[in-house]
Order: sequence, then C-alpha cells, then structure tokens
Amino acid sequence: MNTRKLFAFALFSALLLFFQVSAWGAVVPMVTQSISLNPGWNAVYLEVQPMSNSPAVVFKDLPSGSSVWAWTGKNDSVQFVQDPSEAPVITPKWLAIFASAAESGLNNLYAITANSAYLIHVAGSSPLTMNIDGRPTIRHKGWVPDSFNLTGFGFSSTPPTFATFFASSNSHKNQAIYRLNTVTGAWEMVSNPATTAMRSGEAFWIYCQSGSDYQGPLTVEADNADGLDFGAGITILSLTVNNSSTLDRAVTVTQLNAASPVSLAFRTYDATSGKILTSSLSGMPPLTVKAGGSTVISLEAMRGSFTGSAATVLEFTDVQGNRVRVPVTAISNPINSYPGLWSGVTVLNKVSQLSDLTGTAPDFVSGEATTTPAELNLNLILHQDTNGQVRLLKQVIVMYRDGRRNLDGTPASNGKYVALTDDKLIPNYKGVAQKDGTAVGRRLSAIGFDYSPSTDASFGTDFDNTALKCSGSISSTVTCRLILESSASSTHPTNPFLHRYHPDHDNLASDYTTFKQEVNRIVRDVTLVFDSTPKTNPSNSPPGWGVSVLGGTYTEYIRGLAKGPIKVEGNFTLKLAADVQILNQ
Repeated sequence: MNTRKLFAFALFSALLLFFQVSAWGAVVPMVTQSISLNPGWNAVYLEVQPMSNSPAVVFKDLPSGSSVWAWTGKNDSVQFVQDPSEAPVITPKWLAIFASAAESGLNNLYAITANSAYLIHVAGSSPLTMNIDGRPTIRHKGWVPDSFNLTGFGFSSTPPTFATFFASSNSHKNQAIYRLNTVTGAWEMVSNPATTAMRSGEAFWIYCQSGSDYQGPLTVEADNADGLDFGAGITILSLTVNNSSTLDRAVTVTQLNAASPVSLAFRTYDATSGKILTSSLSGMPPLTVKAGGSTVISLEAMRGSFTGSAATVLEFTDVQGNRVRVPVTAISNPINSYPGLWSGVTVLNKVSQLSDLTGTAPDFVSGEATTTPAELNLNLILHQDTNGQVRLLKQVIVMYRDGRRNLDGTPASNGKYVALTDDKLIPNYKGVAQKDGTAVGRRLSAIGFDYSPSTDASFGTDFDNTALKCSGSISSTVTCRLILESSASSTHPTNPFLHRYHPDHDNLASDYTTFKQEVNRIVRDVTLVFDSTPKTNPSNSPPGWGVSVLGGTYTEYIRGLAKGPIKVEGNFTLKLAADVQILNQ
C-alpha cells in the first residue's frame, strides 16, 4: 500500500466513523494514549481500543516505508528472543502492514486491539509522537506458561521498577526480562530489575514460569464486565479494587474530563445514623486497600445531572505509580419517557368480600375491596417500545448481541442487550450470565398473568402470541385485558374451571369428543396507575425512583369466576431490567 493510498483510506475510514458515531447518538469513554517513536525499531504496548481497528487508520501518521508488526504466537511457548530485524525471517508468527508500495502485497495485519504489543519500524531520521484516541479496558491479559511473553502495562507519571511491579507474582519474580534498545534495534536483558523503572505503553519480553493471571499489584474489577455500563435503567454498580502486594495502598479515584460525562456519586454507610450516604465522586477520599485485600466501592449514576448518552473514564492510581482506567457509560432518558423492559412485583392486599348469597345476588359485594389477612405477591413484566406500545409479558429472556464492524474495521453498531419472548431466537445471541461454566440468558417469568391468543385491536396478542398489547403508557396509566378462553376453538389450560379428567369440567359432551360449554370464560381487567412517590416510605424514595424504578396502584376486576366481578387491589414496583426498546431483535 503506497503512502497516497494509505492516507486516502485512512481519511475515508475516519469520515465514515464520524458519520456512524453521529448516527448512533452514543458516546464512548475515551482517553488519549501518546506514543513517542524514534527512527528505527520501537516496542509499543497499546492500552486503549481505537475507535477503528484498521491499522491504516490507527497508524496513519507513520512515514512512508514504515511498518507495524504484531506477534501472533500468543498460545505458543517462546524460549528465546530474536531481534526485530531477525524475528520476521526466523518465525512466521508475525503479522505486518507496510506503508510502502513495494511491500504492500505482504500486508496481513488487519486489526489492531487493546492489551496488545506491537513492533513499529519508523522510516526516516525524525522522531514523532502518535496520539491514539480509544476506549480503555480492564480485560485481563493472558499469559503463556513457561514461556517468554511480549506484553506491557500502563502507568502514571512515575512508574515502578520491574522488581517492585512483579514482586507479588511468583510466576514473574526474578525471571528474565528483555527491553528493546531503540538505538541499536536489539533486545537487551534488564540486568538490574530492582533499579530499572518500567515505562508506560512500552512492550517488553518477560518469562512467565508456570500459569499466571497476574495483572499487576493494583487491579480494578467490574462484575464480569469490561467497565461499568449503567445503561438507561441501572442506578447503582460496584467496583472491586484489589491489592495483591504486601503493602497497604492508598488509591485515588479521579474522574477524567469528558465532553459528556456521567455524573457519579459514591455511597458509604454511616454507622452513626445507620443510613447510606451519597456524595459527589469529586469529594471521595483516597481508598485504603490493605495488603493482599480488596475494597468495594459503590457508585450511583445521578441521572438528574445529565441527559442523553454519557461516558466517562475513572482513573485509579497509587503513589507507587500504578494506574488502572475504567470506562463508564450511562443513559438518562427524558422525563416521562420510559421505553424498555420492566420487571417487578405486584403486592395484592385487598379483595372484594363475599355477600349473603340470596339466589340472584352477586357472590361478591360491589364497591371497595377490603384488606386481606395476608398479602399475595405476583411477578409482573411490562415492555414499552419506541412507539409507546405497552405489552404485558408472561416470560422473557434477556441476552446479548455483539457489536458489528464494517469491512474496514470501523464500528457499524454497538453491542446491546436483547429481550426475547420467542425461544427459537435464543441460538442467535449470547448469554449474559454463567451457569455451570456456560453463558446463558436471564429468564424472567410472570406465571400469574396468563392469557389466550387474541386478535383484538387494543388488547390482542402479537409476537406469536407471546406478548399481550395494553393501552396507555408507562409513567401514567396502563390498562390490560387478560382473557382465558373457553370455546370450541380454544380452551386455555390455565383456566381455573378446566379439568380434563372431570366429565363436568372438560368442555366435552358425554361422547368425550363433541364440544360442550362447561367452563366459564375468564376476563381480567388490570389497571396500573403510576405514582410520583413510592407507596412505602414516600418521604425516602429509593435510588433511581422516577427514572429506573417506578411504582403505583394496582387494580383488577375478575369476571367469570362468580356471578359478579371480583375486585382486587394492591400496589406494584417495577425496575428497568434492560434498556431494550424493541422485542425479539
């Protein structure tokens, strides 16, 4: 690939990326990694995931005649280290891209990824600095046991020495380390790791004896995730700060500047008052993490302080020079706009009372229901799409769809959660939880709300009869009509009067073949009225109330069980289970 084509392709990819990001309306947590390059060979460790993984875009500033090399033998044992000028000739375990027409036919490096090491040969005689914008990652790097590994780390302004950094790892302590001499282009053994400081973003070879998952003395972990994603419905998430060293550490948490930052607060327990206190993250004191211990911090997305999509980066540092950057994203929907998958509980605590049965009188007294001796809890699942259509669901499975990229490596769409009411779609997506070592979907069920198929315009079923349409809107009032049919074409199995093995309740004549109406048609009219304050403890709303937590009054009339309608009352609470605006895709 000659220089003109390289720059043309890079410009095209950058423009395409700009329009796509604008179309998404999403914000990516970004930091800039500055890489200083000298003429000749350089060993670089990429800490961020560039917005485009195309080598032509990432390394567009390299002069003509330069090349970039990536080691592919990450699962193969390496027992000795070759100089960069020799390695590509001796072993085929290198992929490369060339910024020269003469060698462009040898290009076989097509994607640039974070947590990866690269050898960069800079043509000419002038040094340069590359600034790469990308998303930081807290994914664990892998180690090949009993082998040299080409790797690197990110640090603050004063990095630790090799010996200090690897002191907590028996697999790396006192093992051979090779650093690239950028003047001679040769790998040289680090003769005194105790006094030799590491460099942020520098790649080096280090021998790993036996297996290891060592990521450094200071690590930060999210719950099976590469960062914190509050989405549109999660209010509180936590991070675990680990200290694998033999020294206590004071860890400072800093929120880096961003164009559209997530407003965050940290939560602490006050032993005096017995309450959870919420304070701005900017006022958070340094964390004390004991030697060999961990500290969990709880963070809350303050959606009242931002709108739309927001992203930020949290930087964890200690005085020893260690640094971890955590990407954070969140969405704050406009007030009274509540698309998504909502799940919760209905608490029924009132019911109509029996009347004096006088022949034609209704079995139950009309009017207000009265309080019951005990409560009945029923799971409740609602979904509202982008058009405002509310649906009542019997069950749903939350799964994940990977993001997609264009042929040039630029992102085409973000990965996102999906909500499936059709089990046949499960093989098309990834799980979101672990069960016996296998990724599986998260199933939500509401067995107390069954219904027959219906073609009614307002309260009919769709998605192959797996969802029931309701009228109204989440945040104001939602009305649903659930029908358990009893007809020649359909007698629903959950109809309480149906008994397939009782001749008086099987909807069959004495020949056990001909339809005979014996079972009543059950109609349930459910009304959900959303309130501005919670029913329980209205003076102290739970975190996320009005944004990701909603609730109100539940009223239901049941017809078909008695001579007159039965009235049931209670309250309900719903939480945003997934920011999924369209079902089954």
